[in-house]
Amino acid sequence: LWRIEFRSLRQDLAKNLYLLSRRVLNDGNPHAAWRLIHELLWYDSDYGRARTLLGYEQYGDEWVTPFAAKKMRDRFVWHDKFGWLPALHVERYEKGERFYRNRWYTAQKESQLRRQWAYAWEIETDKYLLKTNVGLEEGVELAKKLEVFHEWFQRAFPAFFNTTEQLKVLFGGASRRRRVKHSPFVVHYYRSKEEYVRRLINKNPQIAITNGIYTPDERTSHFYVDPNSDIESTVYHEGTHQILYELDPKPRRIADNEHFWILEGFACYVESFRPLANGISIGNPDYVRFFFAQHNLVEDGFFVPLDRFASLSKNAYQAPMHISERYSQASGLVHFYMHYENGQYRDAMIDNFAALYRPIDPGFRIGGMDYFTGVPYSKLSQQYREYITGLDSAPNRLAAAIQAAE
Repeated sequence: LWRIEFRSLRQDLAKNLYLLSRRVLNDGNPHAAWRLIHELLWYDSDYGRARTLLGYEQYGDEWVTPFAAKKMRDRFVWHDKFGWLPALHVERYEKGERFYRNRWYTAQKESQLRRQWAYAWEIETDKYLLKTNVGLEEGVELAKKLEVFHEWFQRAFPAFFNTTEQLKVLFGGASRRRRVKHSPFVVHYYRSKEEYVRRLINKNPQIAITNGIYTPDERTSHFYVDPNSDIESTVYHEGTHQILYELDPKPRRIADNEHFWILEGFACYVESFRPLANGISIGNPDYVRFFFAQHNLVEDGFFVPLDRFASLSKNAYQAPMHISERYSQASGLVHFYMHYENGQYRDAMIDNFAALYRPIDPGFRIGGMDYFTGVPYSKLSQQYREYITGLDSAPNRLAAAIQAAE
């Protein structure tokens, strides 16, 4: 009996959150309304209006994405180790067999055949197409992490995906939401750094010093297996660049002349994203980027005033001298804008960042954080210095932070 009452209470709460989202929308805050829509599904995952608004469709008694619905209609099932498989293949896969080029092989034989990049596995999920010669299971594991990351990113930062006006239209016509076909994000995952360098050296002569890269011209993220480190932070960093650049199909240059700090600072901030059993963690002050933002300011006295920092072009920002210090300051600065005084500047920073990624007319100049916050850079600089100095990052973690940075 108590379970029925508990379920009823959760359903009532979801309904009230939906009504609250409508009031918040009418009060002129569609981004907060969007977050409430995601929140209410935690209490009632079958709330139809919210599911429809977010683009889901009903397949049997489940709410699934259009991609998943098509797979299920084609009699595929999702397997947590092997990804989407024809339902008739599952039992044989679990016994160690693999179907490749219309034949069944042992898993070991298939792995040998797919070592060459031309024959690599291609793993499809809702948002990603991941090609890898590392292994099927390893590729599926990475694809799952990317899906969790993208789902969180879209929920946390709706301003990137929809303007205020577009969100109002979506809320106004949830039942008539137009389905938009989106090309998947392409990811390449290589067996070794040597192969990664060999395949990308012609595109980037400095590729050997990178742990991963997103190439906008081909719209592909590239990563490799590194037995000595966890690539998760790099995946989230480059994944952020990929998600944001591919918001629009047009090739374009972004923040080449000024405000370049925010592109890299935000990606460095998102590196700290970690899924947890009951949610996610992001912005942990002990993460290496934020640790060094504080260390460089407090111990070494490194600080570029924010008006000058915002004026740096891409080339000036990435100049070799003090490049690591600039990346640390940019990371700390995003942390400041996201969390200062319970997120006082958060929406302003997201609006500033989103504006940089949207196509603009030639000659149009996008303002900086002084414009978007209405606060002069002199005051923002003072607030930032006080905030980072007091950031709860333990000094005795220095050795661990240095090791993580190497």
